[in-house]
Amino acid sequence: MSIQAYLNSFPLTPSSIIFALSGSFQLLNGALSLLSPAFIAQSQQNLNISSVPALHLVGLTSIANGAFYVNAACIGDRRIMYWSILGRAIGAATFARNGGVWSTFAYFEVGMGVLTGLGLWLDGRVGKGKGVNEVVGETAEKGKVA
Repeated sequence: MSIQAYLNSFPLTPSSIIFALSGSFQLLNGALSLLSPAFIAQSQQNLNISSVPALHLVGLTSIANGAFYVNAACIGDRRIMYWSILGRAIGAATFARNGGVWSTFAYFEVGMGVLTGLGLWLDGRVGKGKGVNEVVGETAEKGKVA
């Protein structure tokens, strides 16, 4: 499959776009956690974690989760998106319980859960979960102006 065909197959729904951005952020964060000594040093200080292997584990987990999110976004897997809201709620509760700097992560998880939910809700408003390209195509087939 060519890159153009792959990009054309991406469902341009609000939820897929939000999910792809979230996954891309996780991939970037994970890569930096593995490859950038300066990022690792900053993370050690911010998170109060002295173990570099522990930060590498966080980076690997972030890469795996990010790849999972990007894949779900690319295929428009709404079930995974719904389940991620539950996962983010559990993560937020766990981070909030730890307090301190982890409270920031709790807010982030809540925010991303809300954005994902909003995206899924908007999907229903934009052609019942179909990509923008599909909605425009269907409208054009019926002879209506999009």
